[in-house]
Amino acid sequence: MGWVMRQDWVDLSMLHWRLSEDAANKLSSILPDGVDLDYFEGEAWVTIVPFRMSKIRPRFLPWLPFLSNFPELNLRTYVSVNGKPGVWFLSLDTPSRSAVYIGCNWYSLPYYRSSQSMNFNLNSQDFKSIRTNSKLEVKVQRESEYTTAEASSLEAFLFERYCLVSSHRNRIHVVDVEHAPWEFATASCTISENTITTKLACGLELDLDHTNPDHCHISPGVVTKIFRSQ
Repeated sequence: MGWVMRQDWVDLSMLHWRLSEDAANKLSSILPDGVDLDYFEGEAWVTIVPFRMSKIRPRFLPWLPFLSNFPELNLRTYVSVNGKPGVWFLSLDTPSRSAVYIGCNWYSLPYYRSSQSMNFNLNSQDFKSIRTNSKLEVKVQRESEYTTAEASSLEAFLFERYCLVSSHRNRIHVVDVEHAPWEFATASCTISENTITTKLACGLELDLDHTNPDHCHISPGVVTKIFRSQ
């Protein structure tokens, strides 16, 4: 079956935290049956991703600039379904009303409306997102040359995942995603405020150092093709 939607995920930074054993167990406990928390060398991870959606359009239809370009922020972790690695979203924030509606109703994703601003170039990103009881303000600075992930590396674990996983009415939904390998650079970041990982709608509070991620990357992004939910 062919792809049904194109989305460009561009102007990204990615802030990664490794989870303590207790936090990983708590996170695993809120996942539905059939979805397993994924580990890299015995450690589970969560990632905050500020970025911009661009040129979103259904297949065979043109993209509309006033509907198809907007900033977004997601908090994600890493899971597997029947051994297939994927991404599980704990929250997604955007100013776009249409993205919230489609994400919630078509893909069963925890979308929320928020106020956001972003400035990006290939060397840096400034991002700010605010909604009730949830805020992120971060500045990211590139430190290395752009590259792709080596096989079996932590970067491959964090970046090279080609499906989105969600649950709705006790059914697991797996949405395949097709894109070229990620290009990224290591980066440093300064977080002025971060309450994204606390008081999540799922009832989970992650025990993290909210101002100091374990790793940070910056990326120009990828062009994606989204397939129908399975």
